[in-house]
Amino acid sequence: MKVNKQQSGAVYNLELDYIRSTYSSTAYNSQAITPQVPASPKGLLQRLLTQGQAFSFRRPTSTISTSSVITETPSHWQTVLEYITKTQEQAGWDEQRLEQEAFSSWTQVYMILSAVGKISCQFFLPLFILVSLFMPLYYEHISFSDSVESLGLILLYVFLPLGLLWGQFELMNRGYITLWFLKTKKQFSLNRQTGMVTLYKSNGKPRFSHPFIEFDCILVSAPSQQGLINYALYLVHRYNGYSQGIPLHGLMPNNQPVAEYQALWNMIQRYMDTSQPMPDVLILEAARERDITTAKFDLAGKRDHPSHYWREMSDEEFTKTLEAIRDKQQKSPMVGPVIDIFKKSKAA
Repeated sequence: MKVNKQQSGAVYNLELDYIRSTYSSTAYNSQAITPQVPASPKGLLQRLLTQGQAFSFRRPTSTISTSSVITETPSHWQTVLEYITKTQEQAGWDEQRLEQEAFSSWTQVYMILSAVGKISCQFFLPLFILVSLFMPLYYEHISFSDSVESLGLILLYVFLPLGLLWGQFELMNRGYITLWFLKTKKQFSLNRQTGMVTLYKSNGKPRFSHPFIEFDCILVSAPSQQGLINYALYLVHRYNGYSQGIPLHGLMPNNQPVAEYQALWNMIQRYMDTSQPMPDVLILEAARERDITTAKFDLAGKRDHPSHYWREMSDEEFTKTLEAIRDKQQKSPMVGPVIDIFKKSKAA
């Protein structure tokens, strides 16, 4: 069934019978939750509860975490889209799953060396060449040939390796050459279609995978050496004593206000909740027409935005719009009602 609908100046052309997203029986639906069994906290969950604050499951609202999406500007998204088209890879966040990746420890060392290489080649290399060439003029015991020979050795064994590191980093940054040990590795994934939350090992294999409803969201706080409060937001499995949790705080910059972590938790719930449309953010805008619940929501005229609302903005407009949203959310936060996940829902 092909549907054409004029909405806010945008034409939605959707074939609802062939939309890619389909939900499995384990998908999370806040309107029909399988009653959970209360469990005594143990392992990581028990430790985190003594240090932090538990965020309840709620009926999610349209509130978004502006800090987690503000760096995904329209120009950056266009670059990502070109890369996805070129490599035939999926976006890190779409109608199917949200997947977080992390660099290896080798990558951090490599980036430091690349930065040293860049500074050395741009600043120290010209200075060193000038000093080497002018030294024979000021020191009679140093001949010009000796100076050139020393310069050649240092160029070969010091500046050339540093220059190669810098050059390779620039190529990688432009999407050309990526060394095998520099590739990102999957850290965790949240699957909207299956409702499963998965944490991965360093080798890319799943460490564990459980339904979203079986996790508790905990905000942990700890003072830094400077006396500031550092926050970390985790999903921790309620029924197993795993020593690791899902680090949701990796989705946004460090040390945000508590309200931003609450907004992030709301946005995650909104994304996983198949009874509601996906969060209205740039990175998910192109995927809205491929998610059945979101597509129906937009076709009903409930979005109040054109289909390319975010993508047609300039970077400046995008930033100003998010800042306005953040100010509005701070003045009048939208919080949905708490869901008692241990009690049978009315819709179930």
